[in-house]
Amino acid sequence: MNTTPQQLIKLIPILAQSGQPMLITGRPGIGKSDIVEQSAIGVNLITMYPALSDPTDFKGYPAIVNGEAVFITFGELKKLLTVDVPTWVFFDEIGQSAPSVQAALMPVVLARTIGGEKISPYVYFIAATNRKSDRSGVTGFLEALKSRFTIYNLEPTAADWIAWAIQKQEVPVAFIGAVKNNPDLIERWEPSREIE
Repeated sequence: MNTTPQQLIKLIPILAQSGQPMLITGRPGIGKSDIVEQSAIGVNLITMYPALSDPTDFKGYPAIVNGEAVFITFGELKKLLTVDVPTWVFFDEIGQSAPSVQAALMPVVLARTIGGEKISPYVYFIAATNRKSDRSGVTGFLEALKSRFTIYNLEPTAADWIAWAIQKQEVPVAFIGAVKNNPDLIERWEPSREIE
């Protein structure tokens, strides 16, 4: 379903309370990652980039322990097994990840397990991706993984961007004025094959 940035900022904490994983889709540069960061008030936010990962990052490293084959969880994911404070795990640019990495994420998001071990109930999953049509390196999204998320398509508005820019206090006033006078700069972007 379509949503604006302001709606999404309010919606993320509500979905986090319910535990329902969320996938935010939309074109590049519209603030998907920034909105997740803004919404993470009073929670521990861990951002991961599956596009830069290997399947073992999410399944665990295969090893023999006491003569038995096991998967050893390591890194940031190991923390998710025992965390005892509200923690959001944000899989940014998930659509650019390899199918093997997406497949390794399926039990993490649905069964809430890593290497056969249960993830803490304090952990909430959010993901973001561009769409194939955005020409951003998204080659596909496994349906089995996609179906584990409630999907929201972020549609930016000039009014939302202006409110963000004023709050940020780092955006030149001339840029804000340009967007106010030309809202299509934000609302009507199209991908291009050219470097523009």
